[in-house]
Amino acid sequence: MEQANRQNYEDIVNLLPRKVLTHIPSNIHTMQEQIKTIFAYVLDLDTSSKEPVRKKMVRYYNHRGSDQLNTFQFQPQPMSFEVIDKRTFTEVLYPNDIYDIIDYFVREFVKRGQPVRICKNCKRYFAIVERTDAEYCNRPIDDKGRTCKNMGAITLWNEKRKDDEIFKVYRREYKKRFGWIKARKIEHDAFYAWSQKAREQKARCEAGEIRLQEFTEWLMNS
Repeated sequence: MEQANRQNYEDIVNLLPRKVLTHIPSNIHTMQEQIKTIFAYVLDLDTSSKEPVRKKMVRYYNHRGSDQLNTFQFQPQPMSFEVIDKRTFTEVLYPNDIYDIIDYFVREFVKRGQPVRICKNCKRYFAIVERTDAEYCNRPIDDKGRTCKNMGAITLWNEKRKDDEIFKVYRREYKKRFGWIKARKIEHDAFYAWSQKAREQKARCEAGEIRLQEFTEWLMNS
């Protein structure tokens, strides 16, 4: 950018490192695979051993270090130590390219022993920052802003309900009658009054006060 400014932004396309830019996608993919291997062997709560991170890293590089294509290669970091915002004295990274930024975050994960896990929904790694039993990440997965964690809870809820015959017959009748609102076969107030009674009957069935057949007949005739 400094060179482009000096030449008044003329012929700036010639300043672009075309070869480097062309190789970025394949290089990033390679690094992703290398990082996932480090996660699996060293930081993954489900697949790595319970040994100290430094010990696992030593064994990992002693075993795989000669295979440079499939092993993440840490490089010297362009770091400084200075005041920022006139308030904080800390390390500052001066990256020469995108690889320095990736390198920085990977080494921070290793230095901190940051635990990770593969999300059960999107199948990608995420950092465990609170509960160690977390199974879903917080990545948005649709245009409604729902996350894997949101959808995971729904999936788990549905999984628990799939063999629940009482819930099935209740849900089937509920959806049918809810559709009547659109078709103007029933008013909102009447539907919500029915749904309240239906929940009460469902609770009685779950408590064993009435049989499933009785509950089903009540739903159909109510």
